[in-house]
Amino acid sequence: MTPERRTALLGLSVPLALLAFWQVLAWGQTTPLFPGPAKVAVAIWANAPVILSELGVTLVRAALGFVLAAILMIPLGIFLGRVRILGVILSPLMDMLATLPPPAIIPL
Repeated sequence: MTPERRTALLGLSVPLALLAFWQVLAWGQTTPLFPGPAKVAVAIWANAPVILSELGVTLVRAALGFVLAAILMIPLGIFLGRVRILGVILSPLMDMLATLPPPAIIPL
């Protein structure tokens, strides 16, 4: 066995061991709130068309948000770079907003 193959097998062993451990724990539970990986995989397979359509909607929304941000912010950045006084005035506000995590401003 080559060293690359051995490394790949060792890399796969931890996730597979975690999946097996999860499955063993799920067999010991009678609640539907803790399904094993086998039940999760079956549910994903059964709901694949819905999951894929929702994934498509999410990707379209993300792409539209990116395009809208680029359309608005690239000209604004150029404008603030050309008019130095506006760049100096608005720089602290933009620096403050840049430190906010995206999930905190998504509801806005």
